[in-house]
Amino acid sequence: MGVESRSYPLNELIAFSSAFMTMKAIASNLNQMSQDLPAYTQ
Repeated sequence: MGVESRSYPLNELIAFSSAFMTMKAIASNLNQMSQDLPAYTQ
């Protein structure tokens, strides 16, 4: 079945994109935290 072998790259793509979105969310959270940090250090 060619359709089954085709679904694996799609699953990898979905896993990669979801991991990318998670890293993007973490990066934006870290960005906000780093913007809040100077208030504590000063």
